[in-house]
Amino acid sequence: MTFLSGRQITMELAHDCISELLGGAEPVSVTVEKIFSLINEKYGVSKQELAGPKRNKEIAAARHICIFLIRELTEMSFPNIGKLLERDHTTVLSSYNNSFARYQIDPLFTLEMNELKKELTES
Repeated sequence: MTFLSGRQITMELAHDCISELLGGAEPVSVTVEKIFSLINEKYGVSKQELAGPKRNKEIAAARHICIFLIRELTEMSFPNIGKLLERDHTTVLSSYNNSFARYQIDPLFTLEMNELKKELTES
C-alpha cells in the first residue's frame, strides 16, 4: 500500500505525520500497563487488587483514579475498562463520572491527577 505522495506506508512515515500534526512534538503512547504500574507505585495497589472484589477505602480510591486515568489518557471504552477491571460498564461509568466531577471542583484532586497525567505522558 502506498501513501498519496507515493511513499510506502511505514511506522516511520506514520510517526512523521503525527509529529507534524502535533507541531513536532513526540507522540505519546500511554498504555494501560503504564497506568497500572503508576497506581501500584503511588498508591501501593496492585493490578490484581484493582480488578479484585475488595472495596476497602484505599483500593476503591485507587480503582477510581485508575479508571479516570485510563479513560482520560487512552481510547478505551467504558465496557472495555469494565472487562479489564472485572466490573460492569455502568459501574465504571459511575466511577469515572464521580472522579471527573471531583476533578472539576477539588483543586487538590485536580493537581494530583494532572501530576499523574504528566508523569504518564512524559515517561
